[in-house]
Amino acid sequence: MTPIQQREVVKFVPNVPVEVALKFAMPGKIISTKSGERVLFTLADDRVMFLDLGVAKKVEDLGVNVREKFFLCRPPVGKKDAEWTAWLSPETEKTRAKVEVAPQREAPPEETTLEKKLRESIELAKQGKLGELGNGMFAVQAGASAGTPAPVQADAQNGHRTSDNDNGNTNGTNGNGAPKHPEPSAPPVWAQSLLGQTNALVDVYAAALSTASSKHGNQVKPEDVRTLLVTAYIQCSKGGLYAG
Repeated sequence: MTPIQQREVVKFVPNVPVEVALKFAMPGKIISTKSGERVLFTLADDRVMFLDLGVAKKVEDLGVNVREKFFLCRPPVGKKDAEWTAWLSPETEKTRAKVEVAPQREAPPEETTLEKKLRESIELAKQGKLGELGNGMFAVQAGASAGTPAPVQADAQNGHRTSDNDNGNTNGTNGNGAPKHPEPSAPPVWAQSLLGQTNALVDVYAAALSTASSKHGNQVKPEDVRTLLVTAYIQCSKGGLYAG
């Protein structure tokens, strides 16, 4: 290593900025001189500079790393209360800005557990993968509904089974050979329950569509809301939350 006495010492002329870069990390080495304690810095070009403790503190406050360029400027002679100034070079500022912005672009937004489950359920439903999902939810085909058999009546006299056709008449006949009309009666309990649950689901679906539209705009489509509603309803039904 070249002795300090043989190295070039940076001369600071009053009011003239000097660009420098450190060869080693902060802090510098404190040494005793005839004018008091000073801080020795070795520069990237193997020169050395001696700074008063106050000026060295300004360099330390810049947080400069090895080989980062910065400027030092000695105040004009005779100016009262004048102080040294220290600032980063434009090249160093640009480099630091790139390093600070890059992680913000690359870091993806953190996904919550609920968001992950809903996303997986929607993706699997769109791909036609029905049944139990690995995330604890249940995917069903969009638009699918349970088939309900037509109510069947029995002829007490001849034991024939009759059912309603499209025009409201029955397939059985009375003693005169005329079509036999059933007696009007109240809907069965299962039909009333089914109607009530269907109406409730329609109300929930409409409310969910309104919320999705007001909060998320076009990001959540109606078919996605329908799939989530059917999935949630089936899951709750399996847990015994709803009574038929």
